[in-house]
Amino acid sequence: MTLETLADAFKSLKMKYWEEYKLYDLSVIALSYSLPLMLGLFRGWDPLQQQQHGVGMVAAWRDLLQGNDPQDFSMFGDSDMTYTSSPFSHLVTEVLFPAIRSATTNFWNLVTWSQCCSFLRHGRSCYLLQFIKISWRIW
Repeated sequence: MTLETLADAFKSLKMKYWEEYKLYDLSVIALSYSLPLMLGLFRGWDPLQQQQHGVGMVAAWRDLLQGNDPQDFSMFGDSDMTYTSSPFSHLVTEVLFPAIRSATTNFWNLVTWSQCCSFLRHGRSCYLLQFIKISWRIW
């Protein structure tokens, strides 16, 4: 099974059964299937050198794991459940942040700041910066 076929299957479920998808929190099940595949996709990824790697896949899974709702309305969630506890935020913290943290602390040279700025300009950064802004309540 590939990430593309898995995303297509969950996208079909979400389109056909939108209310049930939200009510029974199927995004958590989607995360449980996609997380090992995403870890494989981003294994060995250098965000400072390969800024475009996986951008489309992250965007597709963002829609499946969170959608446009900053809050989860499933029957299993807490009443004050926010963006920080969404399956997409779990995906970001488990798959993307470790590689970004490693690259910026171990390999990024402050003299050559353009690599980090280039990474932040690409599509993935929009999701990451939005995630950081909302979950850490800054800006």
